[in-house]
Amino acid sequence: MLLFCLGKTELRVHPGLFLVILFLAVTGRLGMLPLPLLALLLHEGAHAVCAARMGLPVYAVTLLPFGAEASIDTYAALPQAEAVYVLMGPLCSFTAAGLTTLLLHIFPTLESALLPFVQYNLFLGIFNLLPAYPADGGRLLRCLLSRHLRPRTAAGIAAALGLVLGAALLAVCVWQSAAGTHLWQLYMVSAFLLLAAAKEFVQLPHAQLAAMARRGETLARGEALRVHTIAAHEKTQARELLREMRPHCYNRVLVIDGRMRKIGELDENAILLGLGRLGAGAKISEILHTIY
Repeated sequence: MLLFCLGKTELRVHPGLFLVILFLAVTGRLGMLPLPLLALLLHEGAHAVCAARMGLPVYAVTLLPFGAEASIDTYAALPQAEAVYVLMGPLCSFTAAGLTTLLLHIFPTLESALLPFVQYNLFLGIFNLLPAYPADGGRLLRCLLSRHLRPRTAAGIAAALGLVLGAALLAVCVWQSAAGTHLWQLYMVSAFLLLAAAKEFVQLPHAQLAAMARRGETLARGEALRVHTIAAHEKTQARELLREMRPHCYNRVLVIDGRMRKIGELDENAILLGLGRLGAGAKISEILHTIY
């Protein structure tokens, strides 16, 4: 649900958040909501502002039932740049906790009102250092792995760790509930990890194609992109070609035959059209002849 736009960035609310608000209202704990929301907005806002200052597209900041998410075109960023804006979230949370603690030393009468804000920010900062997607540590792990592995493989490993961690936390919650202790907050954290990691897995096959489409929009706006050239045999399948394409560049493909002679050239727009018409199993020679 769209609330408003700040420039080209949308502030959105997931419908499930209204169920959380209703639950807190019914149980008389609605006053607990403002400080966690403020901590989340500061954390995700730090990601969004840093990414925007680096020239990366920031599509939306979404408040979720158990967290928040800044929608940033990670395929448009080099791993080094992504690591910078990823680290800005925990850094902002720790800074907010530190400044609020300093304020409490100056005005100790505010402790009952502001101490929970310190705790929320510390939790956000520490939680997001975990090396599992969707935590920022998982995103940082993906950046490090992508220096040695294909981007899709790196993203899959980070998401798998998110599923493992979420399942482990859920198991702890169930075990504690059986013992008579109900850890509702930990239930919410495990649900957030499982849902976000599962969503990443579902989107993995389409993320690269979506990034290719957005690069066309970047060029249409008059912005520049690096060009990466690949030489591929005419019998190479499109799915194999996609694995060799760099996510942070505009890719072009030199199609060669068995005698190492160039028989044509494909750019990203032609590859997208070919995938749409012939599917990922098509040979690039078939795409070449279909498009041109």
